[in-house]
Amino acid sequence: MGGNPVQAFCDRTPFECWANTYFVGNSYGELCSNVAESFNAWIRKERYLPITAMVDQIRSKVMMLMSDRREISVGWTSILCPELEKKLEEKISAVHSERSQSVDLSRSSCTCNQWKIQGFPCERAVCCIQSIGESVYDYIDPYFTSDYFHRSYSYAIEPIPNFDMPRVISEVATIEPPDTRKGPGMPRVNRIPNTGSSSKRERLCSRCRTYVHHNRSTCAT
Repeated sequence: MGGNPVQAFCDRTPFECWANTYFVGNSYGELCSNVAESFNAWIRKERYLPITAMVDQIRSKVMMLMSDRREISVGWTSILCPELEKKLEEKISAVHSERSQSVDLSRSSCTCNQWKIQGFPCERAVCCIQSIGESVYDYIDPYFTSDYFHRSYSYAIEPIPNFDMPRVISEVATIEPPDTRKGPGMPRVNRIPNTGSSSKRERLCSRCRTYVHHNRSTCAT
């Protein structure tokens, strides 16, 4: 058999399953795996537990999270979540100094593509909406509203009843983890950055006196 198996797999898999460009849903500005990585870090201790204990611990953490989010949002009176209200204010007061863009309010789009990516009108779109005397809130996705936030965390996760569970667990029923061998080389610690991740901030190299991604010890000058 010849050919590249990875290329063959990509060729027979629909683009929307692996390419951000063809994603059919709304990404709301999340173009990388940071959400998954944040959750993975959030359960850093729990993920090493046996599967049943891990699921129960995650359930408890989610219950506490939802309770905290409900308490936080009780006093919200704004249409949008506070952070989004601040973001909207910044866009309203923004000064445009870049090249011209074309805005289509009927399609909720701008040639800068930020409206489609973020799900939130860009500065140019906000300016156009205000110029025709309409409310900017009518053009913002309901996902960003305080009402959606309230409803997202309004549900309760019921605890798992344990009154009918056996008090003594037989050693025969204990499932041991499978035997595994440690792979060669040092285990990876840092994750592989993807296209949507933010790049590292440049810093001043004391040797070449320019803002770059290296330092004095790795400078080739």
